[in-house]
Amino acid sequence: ATVSGVMTFTTANWNTAQTVTVTGVADDDIANETVTISHTIAGADAAVTSANVTATVTDDGIGASVVIGSQTWSASNVSLVPTANNTLDTDYWKAYEGTHGRPGSSAADEDGYYYTWDAAMNVCPSGWSLPSDSDWKVLEGQLGMSTTQQNSIGWRGTDEGTKLKVGGSSNFEAKLAGFRSTNGSFYSRGYTTDLWSSTGSSSSAYRRSLKTDEAKVTRKTFNKAYGFSVRCLKD
Repeated sequence: ATVSGVMTFTTANWNTAQTVTVTGVADDDIANETVTISHTIAGADAAVTSANVTATVTDDGIGASVVIGSQTWSASNVSLVPTANNTLDTDYWKAYEGTHGRPGSSAADEDGYYYTWDAAMNVCPSGWSLPSDSDWKVLEGQLGMSTTQQNSIGWRGTDEGTKLKVGGSSNFEAKLAGFRSTNGSFYSRGYTTDLWSSTGSSSSAYRRSLKTDEAKVTRKTFNKAYGFSVRCLKD
C-alpha cells in the first residue's frame, strides 16, 4: 500500500514528534507487513530530520474476504490459534496444535485448521465472528434457498452446495477439508467439509456440511468435541 498525505509544520509544532498512521493494508494474505516510511518536502529554508522511524502493520489473520450479498466472509478456512478464555478452551486446542490441525502441516496450510466448537468460538479476530445458524441461513437464501428449506434439517436446497464449493459461482471456495473425530483420527479429506456455527446447546451445535457428490447443503447439530473447519463473518 502507498500512503500519501500532508503534514503541516508551524512555529508551534515544528519541533514536535509527528505520528503517521498506516491503515487499510489489503493484500490477501495472513502475514504481517514491512512498511517503509519516506518523506519529501517542498519550500525554501526547510529541512526534515527523521530518526528511529518504525512501523508495524499487523494482519488480522483473515486474509482475503469475499462479499456475498449483504455479508462479508473470510475467503478461506481459518488457520489461527484461538484465544482461550479458560483452561478448557486451551486443552481443546492443544489436541490439534502439535500437528497444525492434521498430520502434516502442508494440508493444514491449504485447508485450514480443525476446531472444536469451544475453540471455534474464540478464534475469529476482532471485527469478525463465528457465524450463527441464522447467518448461514442468510447466506443460503442469498444463493437461492427458500426460507422453508433454510429451516429444514438434513440435506436442503438445490444447488447451493455446488455454489459454495471450490469453483462455485459464489466465490466462497469451500474446500473439502474433512474433519477430526473425537478419537483423534482424521477423516474424509477431499470428500466432505463441515463448518461450525455459533448456535448450539450444551453439548452440540449447528454445522453446515458439503460433500463432493452432493449439490445441496446439510444443516444438523453435531457433537461440539469434533474438529470442524471455521469461516469467519465480518461484524
